Amino acid sequence: MSLAEPRAAFTTAAPRPAPRSTDAPGASDGLGEAVWVSARTARLLLGAIALAALLIQGGVFFQKSWLWTGDTIYHHAVMAEIQAGELLPGGPYAGLPAFYSPLLHYLAAGVGLGLQVELTEAVRVLSILVAPLTPLAAYWLARALGMEREVALAGALFATFGGGLKLAKDRVWVDALFTGQHNFFPLFPRDIAFVLLPLGLGCLYRAVAHDWRPGAWLAGLAFGLMVLAHTQTAVFAAPLLGLYLGLVILVRRDLLGRVLRVGLVTAALGLAVSAFWWTWMLRTLWQSGSFSVSMPAYRVPVKLSLWEFPLEFGVFLILGPIGVFLVARRFRRERDLGALLLLVWWAAPVLLAILRPTGFPGGDTFFPRRLWQFASQPLVLMAGLALVAGVGELRRLRRPGPVLGAAILAVGALALVPSSVGTWQRIGEFWNEPSFADRDWDLAGNFGIGPWLAARARAEGPRTVVAPTPEATLVWYYAGQKVVYLHPTAAIKLAFDVERMTGHSEDERHADLLAGYAGDIRDLERVRDRYGAAYVVLRRDGDRLAFVDRPARAIQPDGDGRGAGRLAETNHYEYLAMAPGDRAQFVVSSPDDRSAAVILRAKRRGRAQERGTLGTLTVNGTPGAIPESELPRDDWADVRRVVPLRAGPNVVQLESSAQLEVIRFAAYTGSTAELPLGWRVAYEDAWYVVLTKDEGQAVKDRGEEAGA
Repeated sequence: MSLAEPRAAFTTAAPRPAPRSTDAPGASDGLGEAVWVSARTARLLLGAIALAALLIQGGVFFQKSWLWTGDTIYHHAVMAEIQAGELLPGGPYAGLPAFYSPLLHYLAAGVGLGLQVELTEAVRVLSILVAPLTPLAAYWLARALGMEREVALAGALFATFGGGLKLAKDRVWVDALFTGQHNFFPLFPRDIAFVLLPLGLGCLYRAVAHDWRPGAWLAGLAFGLMVLAHTQTAVFAAPLLGLYLGLVILVRRDLLGRVLRVGLVTAALGLAVSAFWWTWMLRTLWQSGSFSVSMPAYRVPVKLSLWEFPLEFGVFLILGPIGVFLVARRFRRERDLGALLLLVWWAAPVLLAILRPTGFPGGDTFFPRRLWQFASQPLVLMAGLALVAGVGELRRLRRPGPVLGAAILAVGALALVPSSVGTWQRIGEFWNEPSFADRDWDLAGNFGIGPWLAARARAEGPRTVVAPTPEATLVWYYAGQKVVYLHPTAAIKLAFDVERMTGHSEDERHADLLAGYAGDIRDLERVRDRYGAAYVVLRRDGDRLAFVDRPARAIQPDGDGRGAGRLAETNHYEYLAMAPGDRAQFVVSSPDDRSAAVILRAKRRGRAQERGTLGTLTVNGTPGAIPESELPRDDWADVRRVVPLRAGPNVVQLESSAQLEVIRFAAYTGSTAELPLGWRVAYEDAWYVVLTKDEGQAVKDRGEEAGA
């Protein structure tokens, strides 16, 4: 039996008299005459499916320049860290290891460096390469399990594009209940795991059922790579393998020795291939003492009721059970180990998804949504068996060709088109503009510090950068540099105990960053020294620097509440939502008595309630009205004033008379002449300066100062 063309065991043709054993499959379910497809035709059709996957799912027609929504920020940052030489990538803070397995990040970083393209383009290249592997893997598995070519083709098509009829945002793309919809651009670690899982299971089956010697080794390689691609999927696959092999021993006691040999070889090789990763993770867990991955608030367990099944599963609600019945009948009649694999692979996640108690451990891996995705891979193969069996029955009843064609077309359209269109539309909603937080960003313009810091990271390795929020998130995302603090969301996946791993807790980091940008440059110097930062980022306005740069939380230091506004969290940043009548008050510092430009970055959500005034910005008791014309509706803009400041603390108060959203307050109170000894400008443009500290120059300056 060759790897490419295993003999058929699941057949819909008329029964053949040849005897069947586990090592020589070839019997039939007797489901009626099938539409036999030649090997050449099968290759052409499979190639067409793979090409369709490449064009539709691979990202050829998705033009995205930034990937910074949700998990893509994390993945891009880790890729940038690897390009900077951190081969065991970490999180946003120095000393904090990364949570995700690194295979995708290694591949993207390598493609980016090899082709000299941005990481977003590297991800697109990988998406294009991996997308066709889904139908190829599904077809190979079906043939390895003994299914006929037409069944394997139907299964490959369903595995690639199949889905339900519900097109809500939480049922398409990565949240779909079918893995084919997950396979769309951009490539995620789970997509790689979903390709490796059927390959590993197919090799394991052939090693056990047919004593195919390379099978255990190839299965071990596949599962080892799965650990490196997406450890959570491997965590689910491990007990699934154990359950299957245990049932094989119960069904075929004569295979005990073979099962033990195959299981040991597969496990040993899988663990060996991924040893550098999981041993590092175990050490990290030991050091951290805790592990927790937060989930986004909208990502809740999916509990499906029976009346939702028609929309959730579409035609697979009919084809799936029929296929399960045919496979179960196959197993009952002949104890076929391929049938057993499909049944175990499907039933285990389905039962867990249905019976999973509240609070079940495992996080997103064992959410019902993910469990349905696991179950969809064997389900679509069994649905392909049901479809071909149905066509065979219609042919046996001598239905005319147009009837057969119409039936196949209708089933295919319902199974493939709605979910694929829904996923395509959903992806089209993301990453269309280079906007993050309160502005659009341009690598050749207001985010020129990104490429510069990325180049420094590749030359020096990742270093810590003191940067205000939300710029800190972009510094980590694009350059792979570490930061003092960024606003943590579920997508950042800190996972481990930040204080134990880095020496500073999240609250401590946050407080330090707020203090550093409160206006006293000496506090910023202390933050730089405390975290061993190589660079400090300051906003600039002409020749003036923003020693004061306060995020929303610092604008309302006493916390939100009635009359004080409400801190709202969105994609990796916070803003202060103020209703008419709300008041916020905070304190900033100035080096001495001087006039300085201050900028309140905000947007309005409604009309002013009093004489066209949106509110009042008061500095040291001197009020200034904010006219409605100064803040366009539903768009971020600057409220700019030049105000007198006193040396030391200054009280700033904001009163709103309309619905406002405030993201930051900056005061350009300093200049390069007022920097501490030894500080110098390492990079500057019209928007930012990046400062570094030359220790040798600092000693020289202190000596000259003492001599004077």
